[in-house]
Amino acid sequence: MRTHSILGIAIAVIASSPLSCQGLGPKVLPADTQFVAHFDLQKCAAVIGKDSIRSILMDQGGGKLQEVLDRAESKWNFDPMRDLIGVTVFGSNLSSGREPTVMLWASDRIDGMVEKLEAAGVFSSRRNDGVRLTRVSAAALAGELGIDEGKDSDEEGWIYIHSVGNQRAVLMGEKPSDIFAQAQVLQGEAKSLADAGNSFITGEVAKDSIIFLEVDGSIEGLIPSGPASQIADRARGLEMAVWEEDGELEANALIDLGSDEEAKNIAAVIKGLSGLAALTAGESGGAPEELKKLLESLECKAEGTQVSLRAYFPVKEVLNELMQRSGMAKRGRGR
Repeated sequence: MRTHSILGIAIAVIASSPLSCQGLGPKVLPADTQFVAHFDLQKCAAVIGKDSIRSILMDQGGGKLQEVLDRAESKWNFDPMRDLIGVTVFGSNLSSGREPTVMLWASDRIDGMVEKLEAAGVFSSRRNDGVRLTRVSAAALAGELGIDEGKDSDEEGWIYIHSVGNQRAVLMGEKPSDIFAQAQVLQGEAKSLADAGNSFITGEVAKDSIIFLEVDGSIEGLIPSGPASQIADRARGLEMAVWEEDGELEANALIDLGSDEEAKNIAAVIKGLSGLAALTAGESGGAPEELKKLLESLECKAEGTQVSLRAYFPVKEVLNELMQRSGMAKRGRGR
């Protein structure tokens, strides 16, 4: 089963939780981790508003999505709007073509849901050297959720659930061998980033950000082909984070170029590209008009071997844009 088919079901009904993702850090990531991305659903809802997110999701999914949410709550006492906390994606090489590992963060209410799904035949568990792995049937899960997508599928996947206080880290993957290897890291039976003395991803970053991305090495594959791809060719690392402060979302990024001269050259390229994009925003073939203010707010400078980027955009404008796009998508489906 494609990992993302079940992940898609989960993310489609996610909004937020009153919890905060507490367990993410070097201790839960394998020693060979080179990139990690995290989206904190709780912080997103705190900024945009849970009611607004629910409205956007309802516009996208319609009444069927509400039925799925109601069914999860009534049958399993698991409300994705309340009990799903965040999602983390990580791996060892961006350009290898290997599927990254996906880890959902949830409240401990997921334990009761898993028990009920096992009783219904959706989940089935087995033990491998003390690690309890759970097989998931896409067709059975679709049937329990009352959705048509995947109900005739023969795909399956695997999950492993690890307790972190009153929260749960839920590993998702296609192969039990991959899940087992990561489960050993969570159990302290295999080396983590912390054990290897590499903590490029820190708990403080995870704690403060709505979204963050860190790459230790080449960022080739993150930037599409075009003028901006020369940045990826030269970069040796990337740190990016987005958080809210005083009604504005602030995005910060540091790109490591390895030398002062390269940093100055790339900073000049970025300034030129962003200036041209802002100038042509809204024109045919140019950047979307709604990106103009973001591009105009962009601050870019070389700091030693790194290029520092910073941009601001008001939360209200982001929310209005999301609501507008959601309404447009809904009207498009109704044609």
